Amino acid sequence: MLDAEGKTSVEKLKAASAAEFDKAYVSAQLDGHKKLLTIQEDYLKGGQNREHLSVTKLARGDQRAY
Repeated sequence: MLDAEGKTSVEKLKAASAAEFDKAYVSAQLDGHKKLLTIQEDYLKGGQNREHLSVTKLARGDQRAY
């Protein structure tokens, strides 16, 4: 489910021209990846579950590749 920011992004994409769409889409994807990396880094600092920490480390590496 999208939050308010996500819904606003979708509405902007719907109204955009082709060139504007491409730029806005890439920007939204980059912002999302940055937010996810922040969440992962925060969890790695305080997470307690070993399995979750391992998965977070793997996912963080994948996110950094993008």
